[in-house]
Amino acid sequence: MSASAPEVVVEAVAEMPPAGLRQTIRRLDWRFLLPDPALGRVAYLGPASDSLAAALRASGAALAVITGPLADADRAAFDTVVAVDPLRESLAAAADLLCPGGWLYAEVSGGAGRAGRIATGARGVGFGEAQLHWHWPDFARGTRILPLDDGGALVYALLKGRRDAAGMPLAALVRGLQRAGALRWAARHVSLTARREGR
Repeated sequence: MSASAPEVVVEAVAEMPPAGLRQTIRRLDWRFLLPDPALGRVAYLGPASDSLAAALRASGAALAVITGPLADADRAAFDTVVAVDPLRESLAAAADLLCPGGWLYAEVSGGAGRAGRIATGARGVGFGEAQLHWHWPDFARGTRILPLDDGGALVYALLKGRRDAAGMPLAALVRGLQRAGALRWAARHVSLTARREGR
């Protein structure tokens, strides 16, 4: 993070064609993983040119892009913090930015193992209710968001009544991969949601 002060970003969305706007806003489908999809005041920790930042801008969210050290006025001022590939310091900053009961949404490249370590780090700085989700095929083009912490739901979401070409149930194979932990480790684009505990 640079030494500059936080910057509040507000951009008009009227110039974007409706079809383009819908596709851009689909980048925010993860908000339905939260108890309330209305994001409230949002702090963003990540590359300003990222498609996630563009989607937040296009949504009309009350957005602050954090580019420097936190000002006292920013502490406990946000309902949602969105982070891209957060480091431990970013998790601590997210905890400071969130109101008690606010939510962290973090996108992690590198798979479920790395996301699990970030979830552990988040718990260490005051987050609870951490959950991991697999974004298929990736964050930007996601057509499915699959729960990694619930094996039964993950298998169900992957199968949805499909069968292999030979007519044998594919379910047995997928369940076997799930029991072996292979499905979890196949996930490359994983998000973390976590709730800021009370102070």
